[in-house]
Amino acid sequence: MQTFSLDRFFGKTNRFYFMGIAIILIFFFHLDTHYADTFATNAPAWLRVFDQGYLGVDIFFILSSFGLTISLDKYTEKPDYKQFYLNRFKRIYPYYICYLVLLSLSFLYVLDKTMTIRLFSDNLLCLSLFLDSPETALIHVDWYSQSILLLYLFFPLVFQLNKRIASMKFSIEAIFLLLLILIARLPIYTQSQYLFISRWPILFLASVTYFHLKQNDYATIIKLSLLSILVGSLLFNLYLLLSLGVFAVVLLICSVDITLPFNKALSFLGKHSYEIYLAQNVWTYYFIHTKRFDSPYVLTAICLVGTIITAIVIYFAGKVLSKLFPKN
Repeated sequence: MQTFSLDRFFGKTNRFYFMGIAIILIFFFHLDTHYADTFATNAPAWLRVFDQGYLGVDIFFILSSFGLTISLDKYTEKPDYKQFYLNRFKRIYPYYICYLVLLSLSFLYVLDKTMTIRLFSDNLLCLSLFLDSPETALIHVDWYSQSILLLYLFFPLVFQLNKRIASMKFSIEAIFLLLLILIARLPIYTQSQYLFISRWPILFLASVTYFHLKQNDYATIIKLSLLSILVGSLLFNLYLLLSLGVFAVVLLICSVDITLPFNKALSFLGKHSYEIYLAQNVWTYYFIHTKRFDSPYVLTAICLVGTIITAIVIYFAGKVLSKLFPKN
């Protein structure tokens, strides 16, 4: 008999809570980095606290991989891939299209350029993730949406591979994890590609964790987590160490059966985290680059209010567009 609480481990109980934390980390991380880049000076100390806020994206990927694994594993017979893809893309694409429209307006207003049809379609089809040109460099901040859409596209294959590996000996899982870490370390990627590929190890960890939880095999989960942290330490790579470490930390928190602080507020943010993520890209990147204000306090206030309003617009516009997708 299974004794683990699937809901508690990255399920409904904690999923939106951690997504709420993640989007806060990402928002202030982008404020920190784009302020420093734009004004060629360090952001104030209270913003530099979020220097590692990019780990919010790692949390998103952990939750996505675990959730996608659950979605495919629930099928007792042949998976309904059509329904799987429809559910996934319906959740992302309508809002992503709205974001691209806002991005086009930002191009015109901030950069005084018109986004070409080619550039718009490259982003829409997730092709700009593989391109390295001056135009695509201007919109590198949308790499996450394209990465998550590609993850959806290929996850049925990833699921089968992870399921098979999770059923093998620990040594096989360890070797595959090390292989993914080495692939992530190859110096052959563009920045956007690296940001995605460097998350492959935690995508794998989150997926196989589900299969081990089903078998109440906590020992293997602990060993994989410790191995990943050890390898990150030996490679003297702070980013890789933190990325792999955040998985262990989130897993540890989920294993404690307690009510987490600010649960309702953070869970609300988590439920709308994708719309907020898209909205904050427009403000923390493009608005800051207008240099209309140089006060970090004023910029933070404007970006915060602008992000909230833009997220609401994206939410309702996305809802309208989603009606054009086939019904379940």
